[in-house]
Order: sequence, then structure tokens, then C-alpha cells
Amino acid sequence: MAHLIERLTSQSFNNLRNTELPSIAESGVHLVSGIYFSWDTEEGIVRMPLLQAPESLLKFEYEVETKPRWLTLNIELGNARLEAGAILGIVANLSGGAGSELNMFVRTTRDDEFVDTQFDEGLLGSDVPSVRVAMHQLAQDSGSVGATGFHTLIIELPFKKFDLDLREVQIFVLPAAHGLHLSDETLGRFS
Repeated sequence: MAHLIERLTSQSFNNLRNTELPSIAESGVHLVSGIYFSWDTEEGIVRMPLLQAPESLLKFEYEVETKPRWLTLNIELGNARLEAGAILGIVANLSGGAGSELNMFVRTTRDDEFVDTQFDEGLLGSDVPSVRVAMHQLAQDSGSVGATGFHTLIIELPFKKFDLDLREVQIFVLPAAHGLHLSDETLGRFS
């Protein structure tokens, strides 16, 4: 059975594909429930046109006129419980952003407090349509594990002229019970 996060994000991506998007994205305004861009509007000026393309889930380009403190694409993962050892990942069929690595983190909110869990790897941009995967294994001391919290996958975008065409995106959760490990095996792991 699919994890709650997989079901929720799949629905958000389906809604995104079937929605006529505005011509320009605004910071903090949802494109569809669960997906939005965010940037610092107090210190930064970003112009972000959304481009219509029938084969695309989300295609955008932007220019940074004044550098904001942050510039992100946010995907709400919803209220869920994540366990230590689980692998959280994203698969994206994308083009654009060649030479850039899009770093990501999960922001988990509980009782009006938040903690960020940085992914070990980011999504690499490409000149041609390519499938990219980024995964992160949640450690016991990760702020994302434990009690149910509201999770958001935050993809950090570069502070320069940039374009990206997301053709397909899938978020996945592999439970710790599957016994998969992203790190190298060491003798200390068996003691």
C-alpha cells in the first residue's frame, strides 16, 4: 500500500497537470493545493513566468532582479509519521537548469515549531530531458522522524536567471522495514 505522502503528492501533481496555471507565479500563492513557490519579498525581487507546455507538469523561468534571502519550490507532503531508517525520495523527469544542483530539505512542523532535515543529494539539472533521482535516509536523530508532523519538501532554487521544465515528478517513501541502506556498510553498523 502506498504511503500517505505518496498518495497526497500524487494527487497534487495530478491536480497541477489538470489546472490552467496563472501566467506569473507569486510568492506563497498555491498553484494547486500543496504546491507553491516562495521567496523573500521584503528583500528580493523575482519575476517568475509560468510557461504553458502540453507535455509539462510545471515549466518556469525566472530572473532575480534583487537577491532574496530564499527562493524555493515547495511541495507539501502533509501530516504523516516518518520512521528512522525510512528513505524519502523524489524522481523527476526534467530538463533545464544545466550545471545546477537543486538542494532540498524537508521542513517538519509540530506544535508551531519547525526543524529542517537536509537531503544528502540534490536534483541535477540537464540540457536534455533526463530522469533524476534524489534520496535521503532518515536518521534516528532527524527532526522529521517520530511523532506525526506536517512535512514540506523544499527545493532550493538558484539566485540567478534559471529555467526548469518538470515533465513528471513522483515522491516516494521506502519504509525502514525494507532493510535498504543508502550509506556504505561498516563493521560498526553490526555491533
